[in-house]
Amino acid sequence: MIEEDEELSRIRARMAKEIVSQQSAERAAPPPPATVGIVDLTTESFEPYLKAHPRVVVDLWATWCGPCRALSPVLEEIARTLAGQVDFAKVNVDQAPAIAQRFGVQSIPTVLGFLKGRLAERWVGARPRPEMETLIRRGLLGETSTIRFPDRDR
Repeated sequence: MIEEDEELSRIRARMAKEIVSQQSAERAAPPPPATVGIVDLTTESFEPYLKAHPRVVVDLWATWCGPCRALSPVLEEIARTLAGQVDFAKVNVDQAPAIAQRFGVQSIPTVLGFLKGRLAERWVGARPRPEMETLIRRGLLGETSTIRFPDRDR
């Protein structure tokens, strides 16, 4: 009987040590990395993605849209520059028209900025990289800039 109690105590101690070790490893694990590049979203993945990422830029585009094709490499460059600060995604409006309809998109490209899952910014049309990056930094990161756009900053 005493031998069984000692063996049971050793088993309990070993299991407790394993549990503590496992919990420590889980706490020490780094958070999942921010998305690098631009992620394609669907109607099904749209909401979960917004909930999982605090700052998201979503490009609403279509394959037949010339300005959309011009804006795509601009957003890819900005996504690399802002990696770790803002996540970038795109939605093909022909494949996910419900998303475009939900946000009242009437022209593409339309770029939406989300903070904690809520729409915070909307930009319509292709823009040069410095302007687009400045708008994203202002709208989603709260940065101010010395870059002025005479036709817009009055």
